[in-house]
Amino acid sequence: MSPLGLAQAPSLERQGHSIRVMVTRPEREAKVWADALQARGIDCDIMPLIQIAALSETSVLASVWAGVPSHLALMFVSANAVRFFMAARPSGQPMPTCRAWSTGPGTESALLAAGWPAELIDSPDAHSPQFDSEALWHKVAARVDAAVQQGQSKQPSVLIVRGADAHGQLAGRDWLAQQLAVAGLEVCQTVAYARQAPPPEWGAATTHWAGLCRGGLVVVQQFRSGTASSGILPRFALEPSPRFCNASPHRPTLASGRMGMCADRACRS
Repeated sequence: MSPLGLAQAPSLERQGHSIRVMVTRPEREAKVWADALQARGIDCDIMPLIQIAALSETSVLASVWAGVPSHLALMFVSANAVRFFMAARPSGQPMPTCRAWSTGPGTESALLAAGWPAELIDSPDAHSPQFDSEALWHKVAARVDAAVQQGQSKQPSVLIVRGADAHGQLAGRDWLAQQLAVAGLEVCQTVAYARQAPPPEWGAATTHWAGLCRGGLVVVQQFRSGTASSGILPRFALEPSPRFCNASPHRPTLASGRMGMCADRACRS
C-alpha cells in the first residue's frame, strides 16, 4: 500500500473535536496508514486485529504455479496476495506472461515490485473514485468478453489469488468471481496466505482504547475481515458512520474503508 494523501483531513481539524485514529489493518499496512495520518497532524495508534501469515503447507501453491501459463489473467485481491504468491514461485519458473489484475494502487505497486511487466497489469486508474472489484470489472470487462468470443476450443480461465481465514477457508468477497462466471470464464481460486486471530496482547490494547473512547472521538479504520470485527465491535459499542467527518464527537465511531470516510485516499488496496 502507498499513501495517496489525506485530501479532506483539514476538515477534521476545523471541527474542534479531539480526533484519535486507531488503525486496525495488519501491521505492515497499518504502519503506512499511521505515517500518512500522523503527517497530517492526526493522533494515531496501531492495533492490528488480524495477522497475515504464510501457509503452513506450500505444496499446493507449487502445483498452482504449474498451471499459471494457461490462464487469461491472475487476479490478486491484495498486496499480500501478490507477495505470498510470488514468494512461492518455483525456482527456475519464468515470470508469467499472462495479465495481472489488481483492485488498486497498493496491489499494483506490489506487482511491479515483484517484476510483473507494467503493460500486463490491469488496475483501476489512480484517480478512480473507488478501488474495489467493481472498479476492476469496469476495467477488464471488455477484455473478458473478447477472450470468451475468441476461445472457441477452450474456455478461458482466470485464477483469483486470495487469503484464507483462520480455518483455512477462502476469505473475501465473491462478487468478481460471480461476474466472471456469468461472462463465460472458468474461475479458479487459490489461497496464498492465512488471516489469523489477533495476538494475545489484544485484550490489553482494547482496555487502553476503551479509556481513550471516553476522552473524545475515536475513529476505527478499515474493518474488512470478520475475524477482525467480530470481537471489537461489541467491546467499543461502535457506531458506523457513512462519513468520517460527520462522526459524532460523543461516541466512538466505526469508519469502514467501504463507507467512504475522509481518509479514504490515504491508502488504497
